[in-house]
Amino acid sequence: MAKATTRPSRMLLLLCSVLVLAGCVGGKPPQVISLRKLDPAAADPVIPAEGQNAGLRIGSAALISPVETMRSYSALYNYIGQKVGLTPEVYQRRTYAETNELVRSGGVDMALVCSYAYVLGKQEFSMEAIAVPVVRGKAEYYSYIIVRSDSGIRSFDDLRGRAFAFTDPISTSGRLYAEGLLVDRNTTVQEFFRQTTFTFSHDNSIKAVAEGVVDGAAVDSLVYEQKVKQDPDLGRKLKIIERSLPFGAPPIVVNPKLEPELKRKLQATLLTMHATPEGQRVLADLDIERFVPADDHWYDSVRALAQKVRTR
Repeated sequence: MAKATTRPSRMLLLLCSVLVLAGCVGGKPPQVISLRKLDPAAADPVIPAEGQNAGLRIGSAALISPVETMRSYSALYNYIGQKVGLTPEVYQRRTYAETNELVRSGGVDMALVCSYAYVLGKQEFSMEAIAVPVVRGKAEYYSYIIVRSDSGIRSFDDLRGRAFAFTDPISTSGRLYAEGLLVDRNTTVQEFFRQTTFTFSHDNSIKAVAEGVVDGAAVDSLVYEQKVKQDPDLGRKLKIIERSLPFGAPPIVVNPKLEPELKRKLQATLLTMHATPEGQRVLADLDIERFVPADDHWYDSVRALAQKVRTR
């Protein structure tokens, strides 16, 4: 069974401290917060208990923090491992790029990645998406620009000269969309914001805004909606001031050279889990209805946005 040692309160305290320190540096590129420094065990693999058969290596990008990832996704990892007959080993990495590298090098058999990480992996080494989650009837998500409800900020333009949090350098919802808004205004991150930082997870960005550490953040709509559902007070404390057009939902991916039979088993497990009582329970805890086969065209809007931002 997948497990991890965590220190959530300490990690949040240190996160906020680093964010505040980063805010003292104005007019510079986004500061980087290392989750490995916050929690040395955060990026280490979860090793099976003695006597268990090792086998299914799962890479996990920081859609949410390492602590929350293990809390939320351990049941999914264990379900998949049980169905394919292999014990899951979970490798959490600080950045999406690091997780992509694990997939590229064959360091993991499968991984959960964001949509732009998939687009880059597809382009660079033919990364394959084997399943995409369906939430509220759609295999898509959005980028939300969020602020505190009591901040007086009503639009993205009101964030000029303020502190802002990005999630990851290659996050669609956590960076690309916000940078696209800056391109529309013929300005740059350094010119528009007083200070910016990377939090490396959407839940940490949400916390940073809620606690007033930054004035605004770009976050994944699926993570935001789940957090607000879990904590209605959070929904009252925050508000959404911008919402992107839809993007293809973050997929589960594999290396194209993965052994064909394992790939077939993994995909079949994901695409049929909604039809089993145990699978239904696991999916319900994640607010996922089911997994469906990926359509690469769902990510054309991500490609268009990346082209817009990178060729400014």
